[in-house]
Amino acid sequence: MRDDNIDLSSRSPGGETVAKRRDSGRSFILLIVTLALSVTSCAVAFLLLTHVWQMRSAGTLVGHTHLVIEGLAEVLATADDAATSQRDFLLTDESGFLQPYYADRDNLPHQLSRIQDLIQDNAVQQANLRVLRDVLDDRFAGLTRSIELEQAGEKAAALDAARLDRGKARMDDLRKATSTMVAEEQRLLRGRQTELSRTQQQVVTLAICVLILLILGILLAVGAASAVFTRKRSEAAVRQSEARLRQFIDSAPVAIAMFDTGMRYLAVSRRFIIDYHITDQATLIGRSHYDVFPEVSDDWRRIHARVLHGETMSSDAEAFVHADGSVNWIRWEMVPWTVDGTIHGAMWFTEDVTDHKADQAALLAGEARLRLVQQISGIAYTDWTYPDTSALISPEFAQIYGLASGQTGVDLGEFIARIHPDD
Repeated sequence: MRDDNIDLSSRSPGGETVAKRRDSGRSFILLIVTLALSVTSCAVAFLLLTHVWQMRSAGTLVGHTHLVIEGLAEVLATADDAATSQRDFLLTDESGFLQPYYADRDNLPHQLSRIQDLIQDNAVQQANLRVLRDVLDDRFAGLTRSIELEQAGEKAAALDAARLDRGKARMDDLRKATSTMVAEEQRLLRGRQTELSRTQQQVVTLAICVLILLILGILLAVGAASAVFTRKRSEAAVRQSEARLRQFIDSAPVAIAMFDTGMRYLAVSRRFIIDYHITDQATLIGRSHYDVFPEVSDDWRRIHARVLHGETMSSDAEAFVHADGSVNWIRWEMVPWTVDGTIHGAMWFTEDVTDHKADQAALLAGEARLRLVQQISGIAYTDWTYPDTSALISPEFAQIYGLASGQTGVDLGEFIARIHPDD
């Protein structure tokens, strides 16, 4: 048996082509893919917008933290500048040094107010800011007291009030309070920078996804347009192919029948109509093979089932018994036919060998009669074809020349050895 399949397309009895059914399935799949792509695109676009908003919020918070840190640095610098102006005034008694001192003292509440606005949603930093205000109030109270003593002409008392160890202790307290707030902001900054970085990565990823979906959408649209064009062209090609196939089958010099998976006739050749004595070819198409030939045996039905499951089957001589009792001997082969690897039916090729079968039977009968005559008369014979060195012999020959019973051949040398020298 061969394992090859015939690959072609044809119409079902209902008139719908296999290609149309396949295209209908593809169109449905294309619709599902389009809907899925649209929903996915909307979801990804929504996520992208959400993450862009989150990224902007995270960026705002990072900038907010930097503003707080910068504000604290300005407060510390202002306090340090005020202490420098106070010290210069005490050492030189030049009133010109008081102008930057008073400017720094007056500017400090505004700086603290800006920080207050920036941290109003952070209870921890609000508490830290209150501590910082107390330290600054204490610090500037000492600076102002020493300046007032100097202005009152009590230089010794002023210098005593501004002794280095007291000023250093107050500045240390100020730096500690500021450092506490900066440390808290830096902790917030690290978290916000991490969140910003993560959000930025997600935005990039989502943007790439949107780009990919956009490309897929374009490709899908191009593919859909191409599929429509290809389908139209394929349908025309299929119609031409079907016409050629039917013409080929109809004019074939041998009997050919084409069936669908329900063993309904799709096409037959004229030779098939003649060999199987079918009177009306027009009504044959679409009918079941078992309705046309109800006498089909179970063995044939099993053969059909095996072919429709992918096997290729054949026979050199098979009896086909008709309903009227007549017998035709046929040589046949049946193969599945496929479309895109899917079995859609079977092709049956047959040749009426009834006459050849009768000739073989007559020949065998003649040989049997000749053999009977030989057995009755005891005639021995040998069949030697030149230049062979061996010959075929009959049982009588083996018996006359003393050869082994059942021996059917003899070598030329063995034959000569058994001949009497006088012969």
